Amino acid sequence: MDRAGRNFLALTTVALVFGAYGLCALIAYGVLPLVEGRSQNSGLESFAVAGLATLLVVSASLAARTLWREAVAARALSRRVEADAIPIPSMLALAAGEVGLAGRVQVVDSARSCSFVYGALAPRVVLSGGLLSRLSEVELRAALEHERYHLLNLDPLRDALARAVVDGLFFLPALKSIQRRYEAARELAADRRAVALVGSQPLAAALLKAMESAGEAPPATVALAGPRVMEARLTQLETGREPGLAAVDGRSLATTALGALAFLILLAGVPLAAGGSRELARELGPAALLEGAILCLLPLAVAAALIYRRLWTRSTLNRPRGREGSCPSSPDRPRAPGP
Repeated sequence: MDRAGRNFLALTTVALVFGAYGLCALIAYGVLPLVEGRSQNSGLESFAVAGLATLLVVSASLAARTLWREAVAARALSRRVEADAIPIPSMLALAAGEVGLAGRVQVVDSARSCSFVYGALAPRVVLSGGLLSRLSEVELRAALEHERYHLLNLDPLRDALARAVVDGLFFLPALKSIQRRYEAARELAADRRAVALVGSQPLAAALLKAMESAGEAPPATVALAGPRVMEARLTQLETGREPGLAAVDGRSLATTALGALAFLILLAGVPLAAGGSRELARELGPAALLEGAILCLLPLAVAAALIYRRLWTRSTLNRPRGREGSCPSSPDRPRAPGP
């Protein structure tokens, strides 16, 4: 697993751990006692359960809103591409087939230079006519190899999920830094793939041509010449070595530690209010934590892995019907407000 995969895995693992333990605590000490008539009906228990439920609902709502906005932006972009699509030149069709992207590439009628992968469930590569007319055959191959990395790794879907995790777990601001590291690492990994297969010079030339008139990346896409990590990418092309990524800053780590502590206090407060210190001690013991991991975390992790595997298989083995992309004149991506 490359660095991009490790950063994405860290984001999803944190989300699963906090979500699984929070949901299980709410069900075990809030919902079930109420349904079974075992609730103490005390003010402390009600306050603890209500506090945990509120936090989980707010987190889930923020994450769902981010995913919804990503979906809305993706649908708008899809309609735009369908309206602007032009026939694929034979040179591009041949190059796409050689790199394993047959049937997965579209061209849009735009004078701007842009290339990107778009589509969470059925990703495709989109190039503008302006960029295509400026690329040589080997430069086009380099651009396609770069984009194929993003397609095979479902990076549009990963990007949407990473944004949802960061917005949902707003009380853990260090996750934003991990998200940025993931974004940088995936571009560097895609470049290394292209360099290994085509060479650094064609990729550098393709990047420079894509940067000249690309403007801002379209919403809900992973663009070839996104401006955020271009300096690190050019450094890697010049030196042949993967540059280091920015570390999580100390202030963000300290704030995240406080947010995690507040969550743990709230989580511990539910069994404490429901059953007292004896129940709290039992729930915080190694055996109880292991049981919680098996009963709460493992099923969610397995379900998430199976769904992702299914999406990956569908994306990489099946050819989607005509959808995707647009160019930088698209409206800005709607974004959920930061924490």
